[in-house]
Amino acid sequence: MDAWEIAVRRWTAEQRAAGKAETTIRLWRYYLSRWAREFPDPWTTDRDGHTRPVNRDDIITWLAAPAWSPSTRKSARSALVSFYTWGRAARAIRRNPCRKLPKVRVPRGHPRPAPDHVIREAMARATDRVRLMIMVAAFLGLRRAEVSRVHTQDLDGLTLFVHGKGGVKRTVPVPRSLAVLIAGRPPGYLFPSGEHSHLTPGYVGKLMSRAIPGRWTAHTLRHAAATAWAEAGLDMDELAELLGHRSTETTRGYKQINRVKVANGVERASRRLTTSVPPPAPPPVVATG
Repeated sequence: MDAWEIAVRRWTAEQRAAGKAETTIRLWRYYLSRWAREFPDPWTTDRDGHTRPVNRDDIITWLAAPAWSPSTRKSARSALVSFYTWGRAARAIRRNPCRKLPKVRVPRGHPRPAPDHVIREAMARATDRVRLMIMVAAFLGLRRAEVSRVHTQDLDGLTLFVHGKGGVKRTVPVPRSLAVLIAGRPPGYLFPSGEHSHLTPGYVGKLMSRAIPGRWTAHTLRHAAATAWAEAGLDMDELAELLGHRSTETTRGYKQINRVKVANGVERASRRLTTSVPPPAPPPVVATG
């Protein structure tokens, strides 16, 4: 077993002990495997015939070189920060090379809700299992990982207990039509894989995306839910609560503005300056002697 395998096993155990989501651990392990291609030893590197500890410049050079999107670069940075912070705490390295790394600025995403007619078409042509996945995602705004983990015991009347991102749990109200479908399923995971497990988030997302026509994905169902809730009158704090966001700034990237409503509002407002006004009164006539 080489140094990387030993280190990643120990690091992984600590992430699980800390309650990190398996999806996050898998993503970070992927970036660590990419990093390991450049540095066969996790703690040292051989440059110009001299062995020295991995340092901050090595990490910055690696993060800056690939043509990654800001979100990808941020994930890669997070993986290395987590790994080397653990390495320093475990005394595998004397100095954490990730200290004071520049933060990666990720521009706020643009909302991309799947149109209602697209969702209806997807539900009409999907199998029963995939139709239920689409309904859970589009009606409740759940992430694919949250959809995959829905259990019949999570339903309490018209409320669903959601196993959210990063271990954060929340409850969401369930429309009666969907609650009836969930309550009618056999006890256990809604989308089982074997006797005691559920389908992976990746597979659930793939099944939904295959059923949705055009360029729409499973995640655009979540955007569609947020946009529909906003148009139904829910405010930003309520949307954030339903979506499981810690900040309403994140939520703003999910809710699409109703362009027709905005245009109508601008038009109505402009009328205050364009409506006809009475002409000014003529000056008084002054009699002369």
